Amino acid sequence: MQINKILKTIRTKKNLRQEDIAKIIGIQSNTYSDWERGRTQKIAFEDIEKIANICDFEILFQNKYTKEIITSKNIDRKEI
Repeated sequence: MQINKILKTIRTKKNLRQEDIAKIIGIQSNTYSDWERGRTQKIAFEDIEKIANICDFEILFQNKYTKEIITSKNIDRKEI
């Protein structure tokens, strides 16, 4: 699944408009619209994380073998 489809899905589950998200994270609504429509690939991870948080979602990375889960909240930033 592409990130644009994920953004649209989590936004609609929260019953928010594109304009609502754009205003909250401080970008132009047409920029957010472009992200959702897949018109640009230029979206920072930090913005994706902000949108997820606004929509009450958390970004998880799960190891497909060990099932270990890493999130931006439980990772030590010094490891990066």
